[in-house]
Amino acid sequence: MNPIFTGIVENGKLALHENEKFRDYLHSLKGNVELILRPIKNQRSSNQNRYYWGVVVKLISEHTGLNKEQTHRLLLEKFLSEQIVYETKDGTTFQKIPKSSTEVSTAEFEEFLFQIKIWVAEEFSLEIPDPESVDV
Repeated sequence: MNPIFTGIVENGKLALHENEKFRDYLHSLKGNVELILRPIKNQRSSNQNRYYWGVVVKLISEHTGLNKEQTHRLLLEKFLSEQIVYETKDGTTFQKIPKSSTEVSTAEFEEFLFQIKIWVAEEFSLEIPDPESVDV
């Protein structure tokens, strides 16, 4: 597996976080190479993950009688699905495909949690406590 190097771009200049390791790796290469630069997408934090599974999923699971994995899949289907449109012999078909919650940014995950809280309050009269008010 090829290493991944991170850095920061300021004023059009790249400063690598592990410049020495990058140079060593560069010296180990020969011939044609591929370089991919892209912004880092901040994935959900471990605190968000603990809160999601230890509070949000747990409370909904206990309230609905679903197990935690079923609850998780339900929430993904309801709030993190994208609609795919494709053509079949019989015509246009629409299908919802859930994203993985590990692929969303911290901001997208916060929005996901916000939508869940509104839904469970309306649907089940269940209040999910804020992360600051629980110890996870």
